Amino acid sequence: MKVAWVVPGFSGDERDWCIPALLDLARVLAQRAELHIFSLRYPHRRAVYPIYGATVHSFGGGLDSDWRALRLWGQALAAIRAEARRGRFAVFHAFWLQDAGTVATLAALLTRTPTILSLGGAEMARLPDIGYGELLHPRQAAIMRFSLRRAAWVTGGSRYILELTRPHLPPAARAKLRLAPLGVDTTRFSPSPHSPFVPSSLPPSLGRGKKGEKQHGPRLLHVGSLLPVKDQATLLRALRRVVDNAPGARLTIVGGGLLEGHLRRLCGELGLESQVTFVGAVPHDRLPDYYRDADLFVLSSRHEAQNMAVLEAAACGLPTVGTAVGVLPDLAPEAAWAVPVGDAAAMAEAIMALWRDPPRRAAMAQAAQARVAAEYSLERAADRFWELYQTTLQRSSSQ
Repeated sequence: MKVAWVVPGFSGDERDWCIPALLDLARVLAQRAELHIFSLRYPHRRAVYPIYGATVHSFGGGLDSDWRALRLWGQALAAIRAEARRGRFAVFHAFWLQDAGTVATLAALLTRTPTILSLGGAEMARLPDIGYGELLHPRQAAIMRFSLRRAAWVTGGSRYILELTRPHLPPAARAKLRLAPLGVDTTRFSPSPHSPFVPSSLPPSLGRGKKGEKQHGPRLLHVGSLLPVKDQATLLRALRRVVDNAPGARLTIVGGGLLEGHLRRLCGELGLESQVTFVGAVPHDRLPDYYRDADLFVLSSRHEAQNMAVLEAAACGLPTVGTAVGVLPDLAPEAAWAVPVGDAAAMAEAIMALWRDPPRRAAMAQAAQARVAAEYSLERAADRFWELYQTTLQRSSSQ
């Protein structure tokens, strides 16, 4: 089977963690299909090169917009049609719905090939106060609705994103929605051989500090870009409440972004300079060490289509307290604790409740790890997409 992916960006080589979940998925699916990956904007060069058995066609579009984006789409369509003449594609699969979905839809019309669209970003969001979401832009929204209606299948990594998408499809077309989350490589993300939980014989407020030192408060971890939609300001306000009850609480923030300066200033205003560590961006294969060294993972986003960090934490035996977006409501209440978006008080209360109840925290972590193994592993994700490719091919062959 010959499969075409259309993506906004892809790894420049096997050590480039551009979109880690897609790199991992390609590594598995390229062993089952002839996989061609058409990468529109990254890496910043035009090239054709192999990765894990797949062939990547990169166009180096960068941040091109308006008429230059049209030129980029034209270049991609020409390359797709040329490759299709060498051997027909069974399916086009776009990650995500913006540029990639449009190009895949146009390519499908030109070559009479079915498409699968996977949602994974701001497509179904509308947050005008921070200027976030494709639904804020009528032209983009109209193009996305056209692509959605032309697709054979529309997949999402959470029930949350599928419910947001449902109103944008005619009732008769909503059966094409499929839950198909991206998966975690559980050989890379796995628990520490040492228990991450405070032994039940110790007082609930007594945990481990750095290098084995004891401290009164949880070690919290947040992984994500420092952008308005991630709402780390709410997380810091929640931490202020936690520190008032557990002075030894600490928060490590992994990730960089435009808001780092603002968030550092907010730490100063809240008196949290000594409680918060900004690590910056780290290589993807170093993240397991951070997950294994924490007591709780915390998520404060206002919108997520899925969120891989929650699942990576779960695979490492780290329970999550976070906002009810993306995959988190699918895990709650047994395998995560969901709180309302923007509610610092509820987040702080949930953090303290789990910190003071080590057996419940341990049970939640074990449940989260089991859910990842059963539903969110890389192998399970690859199987789901492979089954969808086969179903799509069978349907198109019979028409």
